[in-house]
Formats: sequence, C-alpha cells, structure tokens
Amino acid sequence: MEIDESAQARPYGLVLKKNQPLSKSVSSTVGKYFGDDDEEETNSEKPFDPRKIEISVGSSISQKLSQATLEKAQQEDQTVCQYDEVYDEMEEQKRLADPRRSQDSKDPKYMNDLLKVAAFRKRERARRMDRKIQKEREEEGDEFADTEVYITDAYC
Repeated sequence: MEIDESAQARPYGLVLKKNQPLSKSVSSTVGKYFGDDDEEETNSEKPFDPRKIEISVGSSISQKLSQATLEKAQQEDQTVCQYDEVYDEMEEQKRLADPRRSQDSKDPKYMNDLLKVAAFRKRERARRMDRKIQKEREEEGDEFADTEVYITDAYC
C-alpha cells in the first residue's frame, strides 16, 4: 500500500504561519507596564483637551445648583424626599375611602353571583328533564298503560 506524496505534505490540525510579523513592538508594550515609559511616548499620547475640564466644572456647578434647590424645597416642606411614607399615606386614605378596598371586607367579589347562576342553571336543567320525560310519556301513549310501576326506596 503506497501513501500519496501530496497527502504526506498536507498537515492536519491547527496550522499557523511561521513568518507572521508582530503588529506592535513587544518592547514598547512591556515597557509601559514595568515603568520604562519614554518621554516621547507620553508626548505622543492624547493632547490636552480643555473641554473636559469645562464638563467637570459644569457638573460641579449643576451639583451646587441642585443642592441649593433641594435645600430650598426642604425649607418649604420637610417631606420632600419621603416618597414612600407619602405614598403609603395616600394608599391608606384611598383604602379607607373605598369600602370595597378595605381589608375588613374579605368577601369574594364574584362568587355569590356564580353561585346564584349555578343554582338557576340547576333548576332549569331539572325543568328540562321533567318536560323531556313528560314528552316521552305522551309519545308512548297507551303502550305501557297496562303495566304497573314500582318505585322502591333504593331508587329514591
């Protein structure tokens, strides 16, 4: 059995090229992490941007403004930041005003109506059965007139 020469030349698995150039120099990357920064590299980084300082100053001004507004609002009303307490009080007032929402009335909302409808349907079903039996007896006529009917206690 002979092995094909082209099959021997083809490698299997992960194939990496041996002559790949490095995208960054390793020495400059390693130097940054170990404190070997050159002055040239620090100058070549991002230039000074005065807008960043303005943004930070502007945010501190807005913080001072919002702080002043908050203090003014607290002087007028002490419950400005007490959201949960105010909400709980409002819900309590709603609950007391509406008797359906009170915790004392735990009656089911729809169950009474459902029970009434179920009783009505049961009566209607019994009436239908009575009419059906009456109709069957009328259709039979005198066919079973000479027979006797026995109703026992077990039947009832």
